[in-house]
Amino acid sequence: MFKMVHNEYIEGTEEQRRVITSFLEAARQIKPDHLADHVSLQYATDNQSLDIDWALFRKAVSEATEHFKNISFEFNFIPLDRYYVSKPAQGNIGGFYGAPRGGYFYFNDVGFTTTLDEQQVSSTELRTLELARNYLHDGIHASTYRTFAYKDDAITPVFRRIYGINIRNADGVSYSSPDIDQNFTFGINLNVLMDGANQMQSNKFFACFCDVDTDSFSPQEKAVYDELIGAPFDNTVFPEPKEFYKNVIEPADRFFNNWGESFQHEVLPAMLYGDTGRLRLLLNSQLGRSDAWEYIFKQPTYKDDPEVEALAEGGLLRDIA
Repeated sequence: MFKMVHNEYIEGTEEQRRVITSFLEAARQIKPDHLADHVSLQYATDNQSLDIDWALFRKAVSEATEHFKNISFEFNFIPLDRYYVSKPAQGNIGGFYGAPRGGYFYFNDVGFTTTLDEQQVSSTELRTLELARNYLHDGIHASTYRTFAYKDDAITPVFRRIYGINIRNADGVSYSSPDIDQNFTFGINLNVLMDGANQMQSNKFFACFCDVDTDSFSPQEKAVYDELIGAPFDNTVFPEPKEFYKNVIEPADRFFNNWGESFQHEVLPAMLYGDTGRLRLLLNSQLGRSDAWEYIFKQPTYKDDPEVEALAEGGLLRDIA
């Protein structure tokens, strides 16, 4: 495989890799239209803008880098000039759950987020820590192992085959069903599982990193802070996370409670390395069967090249080339 950016690989023949590389390079030369009003973190830090404590921000990023590289050497933050930030829409609280929404675009290899609204969150310290958490969350997404493959399509001849511990074929059918019942404790969609593990690990880091006097916080600021560190929070004063918690955190939490702390600890390194081996062994042991991973996660409609399916079921997704 040919490597593009950190922990990203290109599959296929020499000609297919050429097409994929050209497609991605072109996509990464432009700033997406919906980010027109955003500035890069590089610009914001150089110009001390956005009313953020940049010294505190750099400290959080430095300590998070050390912490997550101990989990996996594959972790890296998105470069400052490829991460974009804006102020929130008028009347919106902003931040991770606000508007405009944030995230990571793998075709463009850029991340983006929104700062918390200064009128609703007056604490510069809290706004800074929440921005650092968003940057960390998207950094984990960007560091998650992924491959791109060629498909015979005149519009978009490229698809992301592997993302962390999930895989999909050229028709867009995922190994893990996107429609799994979120109230079912036994199984979960693998992308939901990874997003939940990402946020939980990000919150856990900030619970240890933060040394904040919350006595002067408003009820809304206290709820935002509690959510930031993964503590129970008052969603009557901070309702914005409700949808994310219902669709991601709650099903992930149910799944981890069902399968145990050891499984939870192994998810993030598995995502970053593209290796489901240890997770499979844990599930095999608990279920007493050698195909526990397939039994829990694989949907019947997922079909792929036999060689790809065999490697996927072997656990080491990095071997798919």
